This record gives sequence, C-alpha cells and structure tokens, in this order.
Amino acid sequence: MALNDKAIKAFKPSPTRAEHFDDLVKGLALRVNAGGTKTWVLFYRFPAGRHGRLRRLTLEEYPTLGLKAARKLARRKLNRLAETGLDPAAEKQADQAPGDKFKDLADAYMKVAKTTKKSWREDQRILDSELLPAWKSIKVRDISRRDVRTMVDAIAERPAPIMANRVWALASRIFNFAISKDWIDANPAARIEQRPEGTRDRVLTDQEIRELWTALDGCLRPPRVDDPKAKAPAVPAMIARGMQVLLVTAQRPGEVFGMRRADLDLTEGAAWWTIPPEHAKNGEPHRVPLAVTAVKMVKAAIAAGPKDHRYVFAGIAGGSVAARAKKAAALLRSSGAVTFDFHRHDLRRTAATNLGKLGFPTMTIAYVLNHVDRSPRATQVYQRYEHDTEKRTALEAWERRLIAILAASDDATSVVPFSRREAR
Repeated sequence: MALNDKAIKAFKPSPTRAEHFDDLVKGLALRVNAGGTKTWVLFYRFPAGRHGRLRRLTLEEYPTLGLKAARKLARRKLNRLAETGLDPAAEKQADQAPGDKFKDLADAYMKVAKTTKKSWREDQRILDSELLPAWKSIKVRDISRRDVRTMVDAIAERPAPIMANRVWALASRIFNFAISKDWIDANPAARIEQRPEGTRDRVLTDQEIRELWTALDGCLRPPRVDDPKAKAPAVPAMIARGMQVLLVTAQRPGEVFGMRRADLDLTEGAAWWTIPPEHAKNGEPHRVPLAVTAVKMVKAAIAAGPKDHRYVFAGIAGGSVAARAKKAAALLRSSGAVTFDFHRHDLRRTAATNLGKLGFPTMTIAYVLNHVDRSPRATQVYQRYEHDTEKRTALEAWERRLIAILAASDDATSVVPFSRREAR
C-alpha cells in the first residue's frame, strides 16, 4: 500500500509482529511490534541483484522519523548500495560507538552527560553502584526488558522505591541514547511501572536531635590509642562537622558539603555564605547568614583541612567529602551511634519545621531554604538582598532554639550546650 500518516496512525498492535510495506519505495516497511512500537525498516538484497541475500536495516522509530523523511532516507541507502556496492547494515555497524558492551554504552552516554547535565555526578554514582556491577560485560543488545524489571524489582525490595525509580529512569535514558546512536532498535526499559514514592515528612524529635548531636560530637574526637576497646568514629570528623552545619543552616546537603572557602565572608557579627547559581540546586544565587555556631563549625572544618584547600569540608585529591557524605546517615545507624532511622535531608526539614514552630511565616522559611520565587525575573534581581534581615533573624532564632534543645536532658543523654564549647 502507499503509506500515509492517517493509515500509519490507524495501525494497531497484533499478537505477532506485522510489517506494512510502502508501494512508493521498494523495500521500505513500517514494523508494528506487539507492544505497539512502530519502527521503519528497509529490506534489500546484498550483494545487490536478484541473487543477493535478503537483508534488513532498521532505520528509526515512527513518529521520530516521519513518513517523508523515512522515504528519503531509504532512497539514499538504496542509491548508495547501487553506486558503491557497500552493505548499508555493515556501514551502520561501523558508525556505532566503539565496543558493544553496556560499559561501552555507559561511557559514551557519560561523555555527553558531563557536558550537558548539571546532575551528571548522580548519573555516574548510580551507574557505578547499580547498573555497571550487573551489566558491565553484557552486550547491549542482550539486555532484555525482563533484565531491567528484575533489577528494578530487587532494588525496590530493599526497600528503596525512590532509588528503584532513579535507576529505572537512568537506564531508560541510556537506552534511548543507544537508540539515537543505532546501538539498539528498542528501549528495554520502556513501559516498566514506577514505584509510588510518597512524600517524606520525617522530622526529628528533640530527643533525636540530642542523640544525633552527641553522636556527631563523638565523631570529632579520635579514639584513645591506649584503649583497645575503643571504636573508630561512625563517620569521619569532616563529615560529622558538615552534618552539624547542615542542621544549623537548614541548607541542602549537597550544597553544604560542596561549600567553597571562596564563597564565605566570616566577618564577625555579619558572616555570610553565598551559594552561586551554578552550585545551587535550583540555579538561583542564595545568601545564607551564618550564626555564631555555624561560623565556629566552619572555621573548625577549615582548620582541620589542608591549607589553601578549595572546599570547607575537604576531601582527598582536592575534592570535597560530598560523595562520601551521602552514606553518613546510614553509617550512623548501622554502627549503633544513633538508634533511629533518618535521612540527612530530614535535618533540613527539621530545621524548617522548627522555624514554623517559632512563628516565622512560610515566605520567610522559603527565603531561608532558597525555594524558587516565581515572581518576575527583574523583581527577583532587585529584591535579592531585601530578605537578608529576615533570613538572619530566622536562623539566629533557630540557633537559640537548638541550643535550648541540646541543653535539655533526658534519660538517654545529657548534653553541654555547644555555644559554651570551644570549636575543635
């Protein structure tokens, strides 16, 4: 039949794969898979002529490749075969990225992601922890929909529904990238159901805040060398300081652990941390007033790190401890340093909730948290510093509230207020 868009859209999936040939371009067909995917394919003989072996070349999915473009591409492939005698399928294979293993595909994807995605480090982390250990040496074309579902189901059963969804989403993006580069013809991650995530509303109680703070303080003191029963800290001292700063400042974990020394003004009584837009999650610049306690912790972290290091919470090889800090909450729980489950983002939510309890309006809390303001862009520029006073007032009030929480005692612990301790 002479294909047209109306007819193509009317094609329905059947239990078996169906191919609808176009009368205008010999060998061009639209393949409709049982799942409903429609893909252009070109049948031809190689070597050219009636005695050649029948071969099939997959072009691209419809409607990504429209009817008119499919005909043009098919004619170009057939003309090149007639003129050069070269096999179109072999040429396509030669044009693919080097290698055919999932590791090769992942490397090709990350090469592009590093230049186009702000969150490429998270993609790399999921690749290293989840996808590559399972699929590293498997040929891309051998990874099936069942393989993807099996992996996602196993992660969800940990239980980790959010991570299961993130892994599925990354796998789907990588396989779509593979389709665009002609590695595969269909995405094996397509139409796999996501897990319901819900909304986290975990807020630490006052007792949990005291327990956590005591545990983090303990990580700042190295074990006694003369005590054979002494345990190593649950998390490194640099990460423990960062967790405390996270709670005091109510900022995003990734931004706290990526804090740069160059972005700080530690003037006594008027200290600020300026988060540039390229480091802020929402792309908006943000000035964070640093109360006395936060300043002491930041200075202690700088003093504990290498001289002239770029980051406040210094890591190895000139980087920060941001990647290692992602496991801090789990390590504190698994080591027995704390007796309750929490995520590090819960500390930010805990601070914001306490600001609400202290009577601060929702907008002021939003300014502190750097939630995006939907007002016109020009207005945002002129108002950028108008909320500094409200933010400082709020965070200093939270500091006083936190001191009061830590000064209280319960059956589990008795804590000395950190405002009376010397910074380490």
